[in-house]
Parts: sequence; C-alpha cells; structure tokens
Amino acid sequence: MMVIKNGHLSDLDLDRYRAHSMPRAELLASDDHLSDCDECTRRLRSAAESSSALGSIEASIFNVVQSQTGHLSFEQMASLADGELAEPDKEVFDAHIVYCRQCGEEVRDLVQEKVAISGRHRAYAPGGPHLVEPQTPIVTQQPSAYMHLGIRERLSGVWSATVFRWAIQVSAAAVIVLLAVWWVDLRLGSRIASLQSRLAELEQERQTLERRQQEIHGLQDELAALRKENEDLKLGVADAGKLMASLDDGGGHITLDRSGRLAGLDFLSSSNQADVKAALTAGRVKLPVELASLGGEPGTLLGGPDGKTSYGLVEPVAIVVRSNRPRFHWNAIPGAGTYELTIYGDGFKEVATSGPLSASTWTPAAPLRRGRVYTWQVVTVLDGKQVVLPPAAAPRARFKVLDEPAVADLERLERANDKSHLALGVVYAKHGLLSDARREFQALVAANPDSTLAKNLLRSVAGAGAR
Repeated sequence: MMVIKNGHLSDLDLDRYRAHSMPRAELLASDDHLSDCDECTRRLRSAAESSSALGSIEASIFNVVQSQTGHLSFEQMASLADGELAEPDKEVFDAHIVYCRQCGEEVRDLVQEKVAISGRHRAYAPGGPHLVEPQTPIVTQQPSAYMHLGIRERLSGVWSATVFRWAIQVSAAAVIVLLAVWWVDLRLGSRIASLQSRLAELEQERQTLERRQQEIHGLQDELAALRKENEDLKLGVADAGKLMASLDDGGGHITLDRSGRLAGLDFLSSSNQADVKAALTAGRVKLPVELASLGGEPGTLLGGPDGKTSYGLVEPVAIVVRSNRPRFHWNAIPGAGTYELTIYGDGFKEVATSGPLSASTWTPAAPLRRGRVYTWQVVTVLDGKQVVLPPAAAPRARFKVLDEPAVADLERLERANDKSHLALGVVYAKHGLLSDARREFQALVAANPDSTLAKNLLRSVAGAGAR
C-alpha cells in the first residue's frame, strides 16, 4: 500500500515506482503525485542519476542491438510515442515505422499503453473510474512521469532497492573472497611444487655426495695400505740382513730383528710378547713343567689273552684341559659288561664317580677345581674277573685343569681384533693346551710353506703327549 508521509512519497514507494512493482492504481496515483510534487520528482531523478553505471550498460546494450538489427531503440520509440521528437527526427522515424513492421507494432503498443494509463488517470473521480477518450492526439499529449522513465530509470529503481543492492554486494564480496582464495592457493601450489622439486634435487645431491664420500674412504684405505706396504718394503730392504725372523701371519707380517724388536704384534701383552720372541729365537716353544710331571702315555693291559691287549684310555691323559668339566673317553673292551669311572685328587682321595656305565664316555656333572691335578681310572668285569684301566703296572692317567689366570689370558687374546696364529700357538703351548697349539702352528705353516722356522715350531708341539 502506498504511504505518503509529510506530503511526500516514502523511499520504499519510490523504489517500487522505479521498479514498476506497484499495482496499477497505486502506480497511477504515484504518477499523479510526481507530476505535482517537485521534491519527490527531484528525489526520483537523483536516484536515477546515481545509477549512471547501469545507464552506461543499458546504452551500450541498446546501441549494439540497434547497430546489429537496424531497428529503432526503445528510447527512440518511447520519444516517438510521447511526442518529444523534433520534426526532422520525427519524419525519419515515421518513415522507418512505415516500412519496418516490427518497430511499427512496438510503437503502437507503447501508444496503446499510454492511452490506457492516461485515460484512466484523467477520468478518475470519487464516483469511480471511467474511460474518457483524450481530446488531443496521443502523440501530442504531455506524458506522465512514469512514461518519462525509460529502461535506464527502471533499472536504476531496481538497483536502488535495498534487498537487491545487498544481494549484489554480498555476491561481489563472495566473488572477491573466492578470487583471493584461488590466488593464494595458486601461489601456494606453485611454491609447494617448487619446494618439492628443490627437495628432490637436494636428495639427489646428498646421495651423490654419500657415494663420493664412500669412494674417498675406499681410496684412503687403499692409500693407507699402500703406504704401509711401502714402509714394510723399505724396512725389508733396509733390514734384510738384520732380521732374525719374518713370517706372514693372519693377514699381517711379523718380524723380529737382531736387536730384539718385534713388529706386527703390538696388541700383545709384554709377557706374551716375550714368549713369542723366545719361540722365534729358539725355533721351538717352551712347554709347561706340569706336562713332564703328569706321567706317560696310555699303555697296554698286561695279562690279557695275547699279553698285549690295549687298556684303551684316550683322554684326558698327561695333558692340561681348559674345561673344568672335561669329557672322559676310553676304548671299549670286547666282552666287558658295564664300566665305572672314578676321579681322584691329592692323596688319591676320591673326588667323583660315574656309577655303572654302558658307554665308554662320561662327563662329570659337577665342575672340578681349577689349577688342580687329578687321576682317573675305569673298572670293568671281563670273563668274571675285575679289570682296572690303567693296570697297576702302567703309569697313572693324570691331567690338570687350567687355572683362572691362564683362562683369562687366553680369553683376552682370543677377543683381540688381530688374529695371529703365531701368538695363539705360543700362548696355548705355554699353558699346556698342546692340541690347540698344534692347530695354530699348522695354519702358520700353511701361510709360510717355505719357512723352516714355522715347521720347527709345529714340530716342537707335535711330539708332545697331548690328546
């Protein structure tokens, strides 16, 4: 419903008027008010002038349409219907609508609309509306304020509507935000791609540097080996006439000159170095005194059917053992029943017994004391007679358990990074472990097949009574 406040149309009614959204009766009443009220007309025209941007758009659109179709513009047809054209232009436009059916029909539609609006307005009275034909030709009548509003003014009315303007502003803000997000995302995506490419390049450079570093380390090791070999060659040439011993050993080289300087075994303790020097100087190893006191070799069982039956004790006999729970082994006697093994300590005091055994081997459950000498024998029954191994006429079967300091010395040597067959053979023999010593000297001879010294060291332990 139209509201006139303080004798003027409200802003909302002006917006509805510009938008042509009023009912026809209110539209005619507003048009009548605008014809008489300069203030409302000024407000209406001010709002229309503020939409110059939309007017420019409208003009551009209609100019393009006119240039492309060859028809009159809406403004030209509206001016012709309102009778506002000068005579030259009116004649041109009248001539155009004569031959242009489309423009002629549109002009007639405008004239009919003006007649309908103008007739109702002029004939409106308190008694009710009725139609009165206008007294003058339509094209010469003064148009109403509404008819003076062209598309530009009507569009400006739409733009002035609060809801429409708010929607446009919100849409524009949303577009700006979306463009900003798109731009930031584009920049970030480009930056991330650049960083990933650079990261891949750096990873390749790192891998290349690691390979080069490994190559450098390999070259450094090779250079160090060549320098050592060169130094050894220099020493060999310079001291060829001064060396008492020269052996290849465990991947290295060992020399002993006439002044007593030992090279190649710096990791040994001073005591073990002295033992190695003594072995290289003498050409043989020095065996422990305990071996001579442990007795002789396994003998024969006197009184057998042929007078020479072997009593068959195998180990341990006349040796030093490293384990404090050694494995006892003897040869089985054909026809014998069970066996019983007994171990004796000092004063022939019984230390441990096996009980009846069907096999010819036994390992004590409890460890023996280290550093002690023990005697052992086996008793069996053959043809109803008791048989003792070894017999009374044979030497006793004796052995010694290696003491704690010697075990610690061997473990340190065996844990060393540098492995020397010469050093191990000498230390094993020093502590009475002759089987182990023979194994190491055999490896030394294999590394020095033409060395008389290596063969003499092996020979010095090969004839000992170790098992």
